[in-house]
Amino acid sequence: MSASVHQAIPEPATSRAAAPAPSTGRRTSHGRDLTAHAHSVQFYEDDAFLAETIADFFATGLMSGQRAVAIATPQHRTAIADALHDKGFDVERACTNGHLVLLDAEELLATFMVGGVPDATRFRATLDGLLGSHARFGEGHGARLPVLAFGEMVDLLWRGDNLAGAIRLEELWNELADVYRFSLVCAYRLNGFERDTDDAPLRAVCNQHAHVVPTERYVRMEDDARLREIALLQQRALALESELERRHELEGSLRDALRAAHAANRSKSEFLAVMSHELRTPLNAIGGHAQLLEMGLHGPVNDAQREALARVQRSQRHLLAMVNDLLNLGRCESGQIQYHMEPVAVAPAVEEVVSLLSPLAAANGLECVVRHDSHDASLWVQADPEKLSQILLNLVGNAIKFSPNGGQITIEAERCLRDGSLVEIRVHDTGVGIPISKLSSIFEPFVQLGGSASPQRDGVGLGLSISRALARGMGGDLSATSELGAGSTLSLTLPMAPNAA
Repeated sequence: MSASVHQAIPEPATSRAAAPAPSTGRRTSHGRDLTAHAHSVQFYEDDAFLAETIADFFATGLMSGQRAVAIATPQHRTAIADALHDKGFDVERACTNGHLVLLDAEELLATFMVGGVPDATRFRATLDGLLGSHARFGEGHGARLPVLAFGEMVDLLWRGDNLAGAIRLEELWNELADVYRFSLVCAYRLNGFERDTDDAPLRAVCNQHAHVVPTERYVRMEDDARLREIALLQQRALALESELERRHELEGSLRDALRAAHAANRSKSEFLAVMSHELRTPLNAIGGHAQLLEMGLHGPVNDAQREALARVQRSQRHLLAMVNDLLNLGRCESGQIQYHMEPVAVAPAVEEVVSLLSPLAAANGLECVVRHDSHDASLWVQADPEKLSQILLNLVGNAIKFSPNGGQITIEAERCLRDGSLVEIRVHDTGVGIPISKLSSIFEPFVQLGGSASPQRDGVGLGLSISRALARGMGGDLSATSELGAGSTLSLTLPMAPNAA
C-alpha cells in the first residue's frame, strides 16, 4: 500500500476492552443508517457533529469485526479517534490489529493525482492494498461484511477549486464498488458551497452518491420540525427561482437597451462625422471668397468693407474650429483615431506650444511660465506628437481664456511622483476656478469650463473631452483640480518612453 497507517492514538484507560458492546445499533446517533448504502455523502457545518457521525458509523462495524478506514484531515482523525475512545473502544489496539486504519487525506491523495486529475490505475492500486483482499468480490467471500470507509479527499479537491478532480474521484469510487464490498461516506463542508454559482457543483456532487444526508441543522430536528423546514426551504427555492427569472428578464432588457445605446451612439458619431465634412466645405469656401474680396480681385475695397470682411473671416475660422472639434469627437467616440506612437521629448513640445500662444497670452495681459528640468533625460514620453501638441494647445489655450488680466499661466513637467513609469505635465492658471460639484463634468462633451462662475466663452465645450480621449488613447490620462478664486490645474500623464532614464 502506498500510504502508511498513522500512529494510533494512545489509550488512556488500559482497562478498556478492544471492542465493547456499545449501544449504537446499526444506525448512527442521528437516525441515519449509513452502512446500508455503498456510497453516501454527509454534508456538515460543525466538526464535532461530523466526528460523532463517523464514530457512530464505525462503531457497530468494529464490534462485528469489520474493517474501518478513515481518510481524513489530521484534526478529523483525532476527533474521530477521541469519539470512538469515548464509546469504549481501545483505539490503539484496533489500529494495531488492522481493524481501524487512520490515513492522512492529503498524503493519500498525492499518491494517485496526475496533473490535477485522479489517475484510475494508481487509484485502484492504492485502494487494493487499503481495502484488503477480504473485501474483494469472489468465490468464498459472499458472506463477508463490507469495509466501512470515510473519506475527505473529494472535499479537499473541491475546496481547492478542483471540481472536475472531485467528481472524477467520486466516479472512481463508484467504479470500485463493482470490485469491492464497502460502505463509503464522503464528507463535504457545506460552507464550501456558499456562492450563488455553486448550485450546479452541489447537484453534481449529490448525483454521484446513492444516499445524501443534509447537515446537522436538519438531521437533529424532530420529524415535524424537519417537514416544516423543508416546506420553508421549498418556498425560498421557489422565490429564488422567481427572482432569478426576473433577473434574467431584466438582464435581457438591459442588454437590449445597451445595444440600442451603442447603435444610437454609432449613429450620432456617424452623423457628426458626415455633417462635419459637409459643413467644412462651405465654410472653407466662405473663407476663400472673403480673402479674394479682401485682396480686391472683384473691385476696390474700402476700410469699412475690409473691416466687415475681417469679421467674416474671424467668424469663419471660429465656426471651422468648432466643426473640426465635432469631427474629432465623432472619431474619438467611434474609435477611428489612429495613433502613431514614438518617443517625444517633453520640453521642446511644451516650448513650441507656449511660443504659439504667447502672443494671445500677452494680448490678455498674462505671463506664461515654463518649469521643467531640461537636463532630465527621463522627460520623454511615448506618444503621438501631433496628438500631444493638440492636447497641450487645448490646455494652455483654456488657461489663457479663463485667466483674468494680469494673471499667470504655469506649465510644469516632471516624472510622476505616484507612478515612476509616467511623466506628468501640469497646466495651472490663476483664473476663477471651478466648483467642486462641477469638476467631474468638465470632461463631458458640450460642457463649458468654469461653469457659472465665469463669463461665456467661445467654443462648445469639446476641447477637454477630446483631450482626455486622446490622452487615454495614448495610454495616459487627463485630470483636474481646482479651487474657486484660486485657479485650476489640468494634469496630463503619459507613459515614459521605453529608453528614457
